[in-house]
Amino acid sequence: MWREPRRSDEASGERGPVSGHLPTCAVRTWNQDEDDRVVSALHLRANFQGDIVEVPLSPVVAQSPEWVETFAQAWLMGLELEYYVRPEEIRFFRRDWQENGRLCSSLVFYDTMPGGTGYLKRMVQDVPRLAERITAHLQECTCERACYRCLKDYWNQRVHGLLDKRLVLRTFEALVAAAPGPERRPLDETARFDSFLEAEFYRLLAQNGLPLPTTQRVIRDPLGRYITRADFTYERERVVILTDGRAFHAQDPVKIVADLDRRNDLALAGYRLLEFTYRDVATNPEGVVEIVRQVLAGMQRDIPLPAAEWIPGPLAFAETREFVESLCQNKPTFRSGGYLNLPDGRSLPLLAADPEKRQALVLVDVDVWTQDALCWREDLAIHNWTRLAGWQVIRVPRVWVGSREGQELVKKVARGG
Repeated sequence: MWREPRRSDEASGERGPVSGHLPTCAVRTWNQDEDDRVVSALHLRANFQGDIVEVPLSPVVAQSPEWVETFAQAWLMGLELEYYVRPEEIRFFRRDWQENGRLCSSLVFYDTMPGGTGYLKRMVQDVPRLAERITAHLQECTCERACYRCLKDYWNQRVHGLLDKRLVLRTFEALVAAAPGPERRPLDETARFDSFLEAEFYRLLAQNGLPLPTTQRVIRDPLGRYITRADFTYERERVVILTDGRAFHAQDPVKIVADLDRRNDLALAGYRLLEFTYRDVATNPEGVVEIVRQVLAGMQRDIPLPAAEWIPGPLAFAETREFVESLCQNKPTFRSGGYLNLPDGRSLPLLAADPEKRQALVLVDVDVWTQDALCWREDLAIHNWTRLAGWQVIRVPRVWVGSREGQELVKKVARGG
């Protein structure tokens, strides 16, 4: 455990060494020779399952910290250029061990997100293409060793003195000549992406012959007020598609609530919203394509979408009764409770529904979303199917029930946006 250097508390007039603690602290006069109330050295660890890639190092390069550090930083640079990986998402460390009396070394790249984001799996599949991107970037930079246009950045400033691209260029040139990875269709150079997931989703649409959306478009409400910058927009069809990586969209409760607020505004502004996770795009691309295809076909050709039926019933969430009553008073077309029967056989319990305008209010437990990735993905999927069935989904964070934010949402829904 880190602690402050011991010093005298002259301001309080109290003599004797202290360590910056408040006068009420039980260990403020702690003496490490006589007291065991403070642990002097404590290592904190966490166990989680995730992706790693281990790269063996030959004895020759293992002896050069300059080569090892430059090689690792160049890979991270390549992941950022190709997959839009943020510095904190993929990290690495050096592993040294003895085997049959011989010193062995390797570089271990690991995913900081429990369960993995998929970046490292892509890296292994795309080694020649990534190596080509890294080689071109290093060769195009006019610096001699390394600079902020190539290898240096804020996050690796402690090793700036070790970086020297001249040491690793031949290695990356050799990797370029390795067996090629899967052929990938070039992306439209005018399209802008904020993440690897967005680029992969756009590529998926292109490969399946779907109309290509506008990327990174600012969406405003009817009064011109900013709502959000949408990942993908079909303006004529009034469809917005958002791609959600769990690390950025489902780990921080404050971020989740802010996202739900903006997405409610999108729905109330008349946009049909679709949300896909990394797992959707990576493991079920056919299902993603089919949902987008159905929504676009229905909006473009006025083709009836699969129907969902509202079934009256008691309110399933007793603590929300006052909130729902307030909504129904402000907008009498809403009916309390009940659930939706979806075309795929699932049902969605509701806070309230307006059967004529096909609006559904759904309760979201933000804490459950942060703790349970499967629940988060399943909820997004059933909300997509509800929208595909022609219903507008308004989501109420449980923490809003009985709060000022909840009443603000009631007013938005009552006035239609």
